[in-house]
Amino acid sequence: MDDAPQWVDVILDVLEGCIEGYSPGSFELQFSPVECQLIIAPVLAEIVGGAEDGEEVFPFFSTHLAALAQAFDALPEMSWDTMHDDLHVEGEIDGEDAWITIQKFPFEEEDRPRWVIEGGTIRKREEQD
Repeated sequence: MDDAPQWVDVILDVLEGCIEGYSPGSFELQFSPVECQLIIAPVLAEIVGGAEDGEEVFPFFSTHLAALAQAFDALPEMSWDTMHDDLHVEGEIDGEDAWITIQKFPFEEEDRPRWVIEGGTIRKREEQD
């Protein structure tokens, strides 16, 4: 990712083994350099065919916290925000401040980030006209 600290690459490598999808789907990434925060959210997928053809749904997934916590220098602060349904993990990775938020729901349309994880690969979002 452009202008992101090294710990973001560490977390992206770890995420491949600690996020388990229960349905097809991908995730979007947004990094805030001011807050040293990486935000990860599922991407809406469109159902094709059947009674729900055209309906948008988001993928179901689980996060294995022990694997994620092992990326940190020491046991990180971990909290679940029930108001927004987000998981927050905060601490240091290789001596750098790191704050990771994993959202249950997709980003709002106006906040959609430029980066997407699909099949364990990170790529820039394709611009749509």
